[in-house]
Amino acid sequence: MQRFQGIAATAAGVRSNGASIRVVLASDGVTLATLYSTNDLTNPTPLINPFLADTTGVYQFYARNGRYTVIPSVGTPVAVGTLSDVLLYDPLDELPGSLPGTVVDVRAYGVKADGVTDDTAALRAALAALSTTAGGVLLLPAASTILVSDFLGFSAANVEVRGGGPGTVIQQTVGNQDLFRTNGYLGITLRDFAITRSATDVSGSGVNASAGSHDLHIIRVESTGFGAFLNATSCDRIRVQTCTAVCDAGGRTGVLLTSCAKASLTDFLISGFAKSIEAVTTDQLTGERLFLVPDAGNTNDAITLTTTTKTVLRRVIGNGFNRALNAVGGSRVQLLDSVWDASSVSVPLYCSGVSQLRLQNISLPSVGAGVNAITLIDCTDAVVQGCVGNGALSFVNVTGGPRTAIRHNTWTGAATNVISVSGLSSYGVIRHNNFYVNFSGIVLNGSLAAGAPDTWTIENNIVQGGTGTFAVGVELLGVWFCTVADNFCVANNTGVHLENTGAGDPSPNRFSNFNRIEDNYCLDNTTDGIYTQNHAQNTFVGNKCIGNGRHGIVINSGTQIAVVGNTCNCNARLDVTGAGIAIATTNEGSVVGNTCARLTSAGHIIGSQKYGILIDATASNTLADGNYCHGNVTAQLQNNGAGTLLGTNWTT
Repeated sequence: MQRFQGIAATAAGVRSNGASIRVVLASDGVTLATLYSTNDLTNPTPLINPFLADTTGVYQFYARNGRYTVIPSVGTPVAVGTLSDVLLYDPLDELPGSLPGTVVDVRAYGVKADGVTDDTAALRAALAALSTTAGGVLLLPAASTILVSDFLGFSAANVEVRGGGPGTVIQQTVGNQDLFRTNGYLGITLRDFAITRSATDVSGSGVNASAGSHDLHIIRVESTGFGAFLNATSCDRIRVQTCTAVCDAGGRTGVLLTSCAKASLTDFLISGFAKSIEAVTTDQLTGERLFLVPDAGNTNDAITLTTTTKTVLRRVIGNGFNRALNAVGGSRVQLLDSVWDASSVSVPLYCSGVSQLRLQNISLPSVGAGVNAITLIDCTDAVVQGCVGNGALSFVNVTGGPRTAIRHNTWTGAATNVISVSGLSSYGVIRHNNFYVNFSGIVLNGSLAAGAPDTWTIENNIVQGGTGTFAVGVELLGVWFCTVADNFCVANNTGVHLENTGAGDPSPNRFSNFNRIEDNYCLDNTTDGIYTQNHAQNTFVGNKCIGNGRHGIVINSGTQIAVVGNTCNCNARLDVTGAGIAIATTNEGSVVGNTCARLTSAGHIIGSQKYGILIDATASNTLADGNYCHGNVTAQLQNNGAGTLLGTNWTT
């Protein structure tokens, strides 16, 4: 059961001695309610209805969950002021031994709620009444406007302020002021009403939760005109659910959490703020079904996370802002299942120094050509998975940080490389992505003085239709110990490109060494299926290089190179000097077990592949054994190199 407490008074607020209190059911306004004077659910003490208030006009009673009308009358002086639609609700009503708090209707303390009278003092008095009862529920009348000219501070724990829905409005008439201040009390609940500000000054917060205000619940509250909806510091267990926060005049931050823990935001619209959500040194932040709209300036970040831990944001829908997500430091940050209209965003997703980062199932349509869709700087154990979008400078730009996984993404229309990886970034995986009609493909660049992205695995990707003059499917520049396998590189300038960083780069000229290029399909590229230069101890195994414009595989300026079991057919579509495999300026190369033919399996002649295998005069100490070369225009195996060891090759 719930306790209800009120004061019988005249219209002028003079308390009535011995007033009669009659309580009826709100449903018909006639039937007397069953009342009790105690809360013993097993053997409650009945209270005769009507009953009398005390000599100071104070009265109280207990009743079961329901809606009631409280009618004071007679007394000295005569009491007036019927309280309609009084809701009493105790969620533990059916459990014996429950200890519900007091229920106070603000009208019993002189709140007029007429949209004209300043109700600040009366509302404060109603709040203060709960400070002597170990908390309780403060009821606001439905379909009413309560004007206040100052802040409302809590003076007790376990207090709930409850309205009758969005038609219940608390309107603050001054700016530069908070509306609610929790004052460090725990167990505060605000639900089912709206808060607005008529002043043009938007500083101050709708709710200012100071240190120690744990177990804060804000449910179905609509806010307009405050600089922040919620500003919480050092609070644990915060829940914001089914709320709306709107500020059309340059609000600062929708929700600001500083050094908080266990905060939950769900079903929340935040519109018109410079920042929607900002969390600093906050632990265990969750958000789901968030709708974020920027202010007119559109120059700040929608979500800012600074050294947060265990943050999970899911089903976020937004547009605009400078950055959709700006995460710096911290760990275990996740943004999942979200959609962002990124046409006006500077850098949609920017993460620096975050460990255990996951960006998953995010749609980023129409990213501007001058920015990266996702930027990762020195992030550890980062995962980019299931994202889709178009535009941008690059889809993902990684600088530094070990163990990055980029997988199951789809992207088109990048203005440079669809994925760029540089810096001291190792043990990464790029797998099962679909990239088409970008300027260029996947590039690992070891040119930075800080280090190179070694030990990456790039496999099972589709990289198709590069539009740049030197577009590549996969490019390794000065990197070591990488595996490029089972990729489908089609209709680019070059399928796979392996080369040194170049003497003019910030780092020393670094060759690409100890890499394995295996089982890739390099088809219909403008120049070469696979092109290499300035490298050592790399292995090319089982690749299918077919129908390319010039060569199938080019091994140039290499040392101790193995070319084994590749199929290089029907190349030289655009350059009649092309070969299936071309070896030049290379020492100690092995060309073993390859197939280089100008005929398809059905016997059709395609391309003008001049040579099956061409060993240039600049090559030395090459082993060619077990190769099948058939139907090429000029020669099946053209050996011009020094010290070449020819084994048993089938040449027809």
